[in-house]
Amino acid sequence: MGNKDNLSNEIKIIKCKRCNCDIEYVPKGWARKYCDRCRKIVDSESSQRYYKLNPEKIASKKERLKNNPLSAKMKCALCNQTMDRTVYNKKYCEPCKKKISSMRSSKWAKKYPEKKKFTDSLRDIEKRREGQRKYRKKNIKNYKIKDGLKYLNSAETRRKQARDYHKLHKDEIKITKIKYRKNPKNKSRLSFLSNKRRVRKKQMQHEFTLDEWNERLRETKGICPGCKINVGIENLTMDHILPISKASPGQKYSIIMVQPLCKSCNSKKYNQFGKGEIMKMVMGLADNNEDEVKIIIGELHKFIEQFNNEGK
Repeated sequence: MGNKDNLSNEIKIIKCKRCNCDIEYVPKGWARKYCDRCRKIVDSESSQRYYKLNPEKIASKKERLKNNPLSAKMKCALCNQTMDRTVYNKKYCEPCKKKISSMRSSKWAKKYPEKKKFTDSLRDIEKRREGQRKYRKKNIKNYKIKDGLKYLNSAETRRKQARDYHKLHKDEIKITKIKYRKNPKNKSRLSFLSNKRRVRKKQMQHEFTLDEWNERLRETKGICPGCKINVGIENLTMDHILPISKASPGQKYSIIMVQPLCKSCNSKKYNQFGKGEIMKMVMGLADNNEDEVKIIIGELHKFIEQFNNEGK
């Protein structure tokens, strides 16, 4: 008896034959070969193998159960209630099986409290997300590469999703667009993007950002430099000093080649380009380097020569 008690208290560590992971077990007269996860897989594979090798035996068992109604029923080992028998012999009914599983889980929790805490933490969604965020911060370089590849490969799927969404939610999208356009904060951004698109259509380019344009508007303090009337920053529009209609394709517009004007002054100017406009651009170059000034003045002289030749 003493030897058996000593064996039950000992714990050994072996390796699983399938996945080579460490297993803790108490030796009780048999050697454990697989871990819990691999054991289920091996059992299913063995059962499938048995079905393939012995189809006649399984068919005979099913016929026996159909022909003999008494043999098709058995008693539960725990509550002694009658229950239907399947091909595999069951020991317990379904309610008793749940009780036994809960008892086993409570015993396991008492033996391994640290493992129980770990499993409980996995069930909490918030804790799991926190762990995922921490892991993402540590390995952010790898995630950026993966996300970038996913974004490039899923271009067609994203377009399909966007089209489907627009078809289903047409009215909602119209309402959101109207609200966005009516908001005075977004007025300057929309005008900036519309001008940028107009320039891009004629194979030209804007080399200044929205922040630089907003700074230019703040410098005016809402006063139009043409008529010198306080119109407000919101009512000032973008005027290209070198007109888009007269510029050659491939023209690059910097912040110096653009000025804020009110709507009336911008419409009066139309597509004029003379000495006054050139002087405005040169005055704007005062804060820049000498090399940049020389390059832009050279471009202006070339444009004036081309413009005069076309007029002749």
